[in-house]
Amino acid sequence: MAFSLAIGKFDALHLGHRALIDTACAHGQGALLSFSGMAVVLGWEERKPLLTDDERQRVLQSWSQEIGQNIEIIEVSFADVRNLQPPAFIEYLQERFDIAAMVTGENFRFGFKRSGDVRTLKTLGEQFKFAVETVPLVSIDGEQASSSRIRQAIEAGDCALAARLLGRPYVNAGIVLRGDGRGQHIGFPTANIQNIENVIPATGVYAADVYLDNYKLRAAINVGHLPSIGDDRPLSVEAHILDWSGDCYDQTLRIEWLQRIRDEQKFNGIDALAAQIKKDVEEVRAI
Repeated sequence: MAFSLAIGKFDALHLGHRALIDTACAHGQGALLSFSGMAVVLGWEERKPLLTDDERQRVLQSWSQEIGQNIEIIEVSFADVRNLQPPAFIEYLQERFDIAAMVTGENFRFGFKRSGDVRTLKTLGEQFKFAVETVPLVSIDGEQASSSRIRQAIEAGDCALAARLLGRPYVNAGIVLRGDGRGQHIGFPTANIQNIENVIPATGVYAADVYLDNYKLRAAINVGHLPSIGDDRPLSVEAHILDWSGDCYDQTLRIEWLQRIRDEQKFNGIDALAAQIKKDVEEVRAI
């Protein structure tokens, strides 16, 4: 089978990545070509990903349904191609895959010491008989749809901007574990969400939708260190699910972040905290 390869990191699956995939699929059987092990080989600082494997699979399944064809995933070891000059890199791919087309961003670089660019790729495409197409950078409201910009937005708590650049809400998922029941005592029980694998938004209070037992529910979520309860507490993610009651311990809770409504604050006493949470819930309900 001849593949139309969209080339990139695909570490966020944002609207820029979607543009690459759409273009690749227009040329035939689309496939994502990415490079495994790049961070280790280049000695990059280890950091949490933007996407979990489960969420990546969910997004790609959704895109496949929208496009009308199953998007293949191809990974090449970065260590195997790192030192290849551009012609040798293309030969490496040609030996392994039947390439009908290659689709890249306009700032694409490849080969040893990034010596090849889009013009190089087009010349090699003519030589090796495959089509080459470049896709312009995608911007939304003046913001470039890039993984780095999305990470910055999430780390600043701007989940609304992240959602615009992703084309969908940013998602975390974790397991609900037992806490110390503080929320229950003040009338706002919370699900204590742990074992979150990807980047967590900045501290603060958020409106979000959560998925529990395939039900979509609205929630007010606090991300932070609970300064009103005590000092030096570890970061926690606690969701008060509106209009719901029950036992969700040990279940997976999937969070779609909508927007940040305020900073985390320290209150003088439980009554003041409860009064603010009541206001937060009203605001979350109205969004």
